[in-house]
Amino acid sequence: MIEALELSPALQALWEELGIEPHFFEGRKLCIYPEAKQFVEVDDIDGPYRICPEVLSPWLTMRDAAKAEGLSILMVSAFRSYEYQAGLIRRKLEQNIPIQEALTVVAAPGFSEHHTGFAIDINSPECEEAVTEYFEDTPEFTWLTQHAHKYGFYMSFPKGNPQGYIYEPWHWCWRSS
Repeated sequence: MIEALELSPALQALWEELGIEPHFFEGRKLCIYPEAKQFVEVDDIDGPYRICPEVLSPWLTMRDAAKAEGLSILMVSAFRSYEYQAGLIRRKLEQNIPIQEALTVVAAPGFSEHHTGFAIDINSPECEEAVTEYFEDTPEFTWLTQHAHKYGFYMSFPKGNPQGYIYEPWHWCWRSS
């Protein structure tokens, strides 16, 4: 259960506006993430993207290591504010996707690792869509599963994850040692 002390009035207002009931979070292993305050910009496909300064060197080193092996890992999303996250859900609701279903593919505001500036969605030139499960069939994904941990990056939402999100082979988060 989420403790009331962790909740800001702004988050509560967003959840209310989106129709997210408090009981939705029960039984899911979710954390409330603060919004990052400091950023650096990284130019990449459709960028620039903002990440926290401490993520820049590991990301560039990992990207260059993959490139040295003839692979191209592309940043396709990074930092997201609470409001940006709410906008993603609003678009799902406008498509008549029920909130319970939308919250399996998009984290509720406050619960996205993207708020931290440490999470990066990664893609391959082989994939036409920015975030797609087909990414798992690329050489870039295979390389990431074998090497990303050396740079501090971990796939956050494997199949059957306890957070209740869909499998996201594209979503990788940096964790300091």
